[in-house]
Amino acid sequence: MKIYKNPRIVVAGLVCAAICGGLAFKIASRPTVAELGERTTGCMAAGNANCIYNSILERERIALALTPAKIDALLQNYVLPSYGELKGEPSKQSLDIPDQAQAIVSWSWPGSKGSTNIMAATAVATPNGARTICTTQWLIYRAMEARYRTSPSEERLLVYLRGLEHDGAYLTKLGIRGIYDPANDQVTEWQDVISKMRSEAIELGWLKRS
Repeated sequence: MKIYKNPRIVVAGLVCAAICGGLAFKIASRPTVAELGERTTGCMAAGNANCIYNSILERERIALALTPAKIDALLQNYVLPSYGELKGEPSKQSLDIPDQAQAIVSWSWPGSKGSTNIMAATAVATPNGARTICTTQWLIYRAMEARYRTSPSEERLLVYLRGLEHDGAYLTKLGIRGIYDPANDQVTEWQDVISKMRSEAIELGWLKRS
């Protein structure tokens, strides 16, 4: 029996197959939160500003007016010099938090005087795929630990406070004016961050009231 095929139906079927196949590949190729966290942390260590920028939650990029050039300036002039030479293969850790659809990935290297140099990224699931959050904040804070932490037992809050009091104006000059809060979709500028940190340190008894 001869079967006749409508050429329009055949072409439409081929187009649909191509579109559906491309969509399936796109969905399958999206990284998980753990994979994006791993990739972004590696890009931090490599100084790859474009990779880091592309991983960041879009609302965060807009709120902080981030660009690949600003992230590159931060990396080259502040973050990477804080660590000096990172020697050897890093120790890698990944903490998956399924109920929050996020993962925290950290790489660490031995530092001086028993300290540890750390780079880390937090990735969350979004409707547009996995994205990193608070990315420049933790680039800066981890770099401050490498720069200013005097001992492994020193409280990190005091390290960040000291670092921001010393470097806040310079970070603003580099184009990073504060930290982004994804819960409230707003930026807190460095001077306000310093004030909040100082108040918390006093409340905890780590600093005396001036």
